[in-house]
Amino acid sequence: MTEGFTITLKGVYKELTIINTMKYQTTKAECQKKINANGNVCDRCGRDIKPLKTVNNAGEPTYWAGCLHGGEEGHFTAGTKKELFVLARKLVCNNERYYSHSQKNEYSKNKLHREYWFQMQVSRFCRLLAQAEYLKKNKPRKTKKEFLADNQNKNRYGADLVATRYKQTRQ
Repeated sequence: MTEGFTITLKGVYKELTIINTMKYQTTKAECQKKINANGNVCDRCGRDIKPLKTVNNAGEPTYWAGCLHGGEEGHFTAGTKKELFVLARKLVCNNERYYSHSQKNEYSKNKLHREYWFQMQVSRFCRLLAQAEYLKKNKPRKTKKEFLADNQNKNRYGADLVATRYKQTRQ
């Protein structure tokens, strides 16, 4: 699908004409092909991932993978493997919580709030379980020694922050 428009700007010295043809950055078929290759389900409700029509940051039409959760509102997601979703849902139903500060009682006002709380807990467990699956075959970013090393006084480039802070306060 192509939509076009023309803008003519007239200035003191010259006339500038901008012709912009809007094309889909990712077509519905391309998006569906990527979804089918992954075979994932929604990490919140377990439904199939669908191409959702949207615009990118430049305002150009495109399709992104996502889920409407059986309604009109949803979110963009690449989803998760079905078996990870099922396990994550079981963990939440077993009264496990990914974030301990997020209590079910805070969301008990009505069924819609409880459903949102439930979906968010399942989604967070899906991410955690996906990380565990990844680490079965791959190495972590840091070793235990690197993790426990005292790097609190270094910036991300390795420069000594204490000396830098001292210098700034002395000026």
